[in-house]
Amino acid sequence: MKKINLRICVFAMFSCLFSFGLAQSLDSIPIPFTMLNGDIIGDSHGRHRGPALNQPLPVVYYDTTEEFLYFESEELINGLSVQIVDESGVIIEEQIMTIQPDVYTTIDVSNLSEGLYFIIIYMNGRTYIGEFEPGGI
Repeated sequence: MKKINLRICVFAMFSCLFSFGLAQSLDSIPIPFTMLNGDIIGDSHGRHRGPALNQPLPVVYYDTTEEFLYFESEELINGLSVQIVDESGVIIEEQIMTIQPDVYTTIDVSNLSEGLYFIIIYMNGRTYIGEFEPGGI
């Protein structure tokens, strides 16, 4: 009987992880984003083009244990422009990503020094900024 109860508990635990997302573990922190009125880091034309204007911003988590940024979305997002920027404004990482529905897309940030970093997403003709701190937790 104890084995059955243990299996039920384990099943319930995994069900919670899958229903709320694997990235939402105890070591994962959701990154809130703020929409900026203008680009703080622009390309030579001062603008960034994103996917279709109706798509919602992906959810991004910083995993403090594995040191990854996890991106998830309920919709397919093609051509998502993402930058990781340090406190002084230096672009550390720049990627054009595709986010598949119900599949985590990651950026490895384990090589970053301790400190404050910004994640900048250019999407829907807008600029969104969030922050995270490797080693600061």
